[in-house]
Amino acid sequence: MRSYTAAGPAALVLLILAGACPPVALAQATTPAATTAVMQVTGGLSDFQVLPRDDQDKARACITGLCQPQAGAIEARLCDRGVAVADLDWARAGEASDGQWSAEVANLPVGGPYDLEVRLLDAEGTPLASTAVREILVGDLWILAGQSNMQGVGKVAELPPPVAAVHMFSMQDRWRLGREPLHALFESRDEAHWQGLVPEGKTREEFLPNWSRAVRRPEARGVGPGLPFAWELYRLTGVPVGVIPCARGGTSLEEWNPNRKEEGGRSLYGAMLRRAAAAGGRVRGVVWYQGESDTGKPEVSGSYLSRFRDFVAAVRSDLGSPDLCFLYVQLGRFIFGGSGDGWDTVREAQRLAEPQLGRAAVAPALDAPLVDAIHLDTAGQMRLGRRLARHAAREVFGREVRRGPRLAEVRIGDEKRTRLLIRFSDVNGRLRAEGRPAGFSLDTEQEPAKALPLVLRVDLPQDRPDTVELLLARPLPEGARLWYGRGLDPYANLTDDEDMGMLAFGPVAIPFPAE
Repeated sequence: MRSYTAAGPAALVLLILAGACPPVALAQATTPAATTAVMQVTGGLSDFQVLPRDDQDKARACITGLCQPQAGAIEARLCDRGVAVADLDWARAGEASDGQWSAEVANLPVGGPYDLEVRLLDAEGTPLASTAVREILVGDLWILAGQSNMQGVGKVAELPPPVAAVHMFSMQDRWRLGREPLHALFESRDEAHWQGLVPEGKTREEFLPNWSRAVRRPEARGVGPGLPFAWELYRLTGVPVGVIPCARGGTSLEEWNPNRKEEGGRSLYGAMLRRAAAAGGRVRGVVWYQGESDTGKPEVSGSYLSRFRDFVAAVRSDLGSPDLCFLYVQLGRFIFGGSGDGWDTVREAQRLAEPQLGRAAVAPALDAPLVDAIHLDTAGQMRLGRRLARHAAREVFGREVRRGPRLAEVRIGDEKRTRLLIRFSDVNGRLRAEGRPAGFSLDTEQEPAKALPLVLRVDLPQDRPDTVELLLARPLPEGARLWYGRGLDPYANLTDDEDMGMLAFGPVAIPFPAE
């Protein structure tokens, strides 16, 4: 809450407005010495808020408050670094009566940070008091959701400084400059984000102060792809971004079940919808990173594709936007012994979902470095954020950025069946690899658990920038299948000229030419 006076002390007047003075004090306040003019903001707009732009790249701001004197005209203006924005200098914006005022300003242009200044005038048009809301932006709102790699474990100290045109709707439902930790779970108003995480023998209130200090220390971890995504999207488009963090580590897709939305903040899905509404309601898109928790059981990983499609449809429906942009991440690596079948299944489901979801795109994380056995480090999250931002620039802004390598065709390249040609669509420029191209493997439908050690070399032909050529040690057997990025911890390093990365895929049947 912010207040400014025209002159002199305002404390007594604020107490009167708040109803804190007894009747005798109110009577005393009517003397000339106690009638200092004052305004304060009580609702509608706050410092650092991001107002969502409409289809004409404009926004509308509504603001309310208390004032003394109790009646008069309200004027407002929008300032950019102290200078009034064109066509938005001082103009009538509302009225004050009975000690309450409201103002509405339309046609705020995309950009900022802006200051919205408001003043109270008397009957002769003389300004009596003023107040302002600072550092507001007009741009796009994006939800960040999923599990721990969205919540983030990268080192905060390795991030660049904050960007003035990227703000966050904190877990306390307050607008702030965008900086880590975005996902301060224990500070959340929603029980779903911290339930079950409070140490035994402690209450949340007892635990919160030390935790809040710890996650803000220079050595703290907490970097996900959200801020790098927003920074890069702003760099590409010039449109400010407000991020709405909603992720919680270790959560399965079932824990995000839309059927639980009526639980509100006691469910992750309900909390996400509540926060989206509280932040402004008009969401431009969702950035989603989840799936690790769905890899353990075949019946769970095997149903991921259908359940994920249903989830995206529900999000779009509940946010009132059937064409909502949905960006998501294909699972990265896991340094862990055991079978990677569930990871392969979920990765393939994520790849196959993309063309079925409409305005959606998936970015690979397979080639990103890790900070521990399963989480991307800061450099990896920044790389991933840039990829996601390029998808957003294409899907939302119509920029000419291709998706990155998407499997288009697999065919045998010679009569001896010792060459395999793999063609990709959506390549930006040409396919590239740092060092020796790697990541491809073969098996057969008859023996899926037994790898075929046939690949002698992987070439990227100069005359075919969208093609990979595999040279094989011996003829390819019938029933052979192709993979890229198979297993828990594969080394896969193909990208294109824009570093968009190649999605893991497989198994893909290799067609044999007719005899």
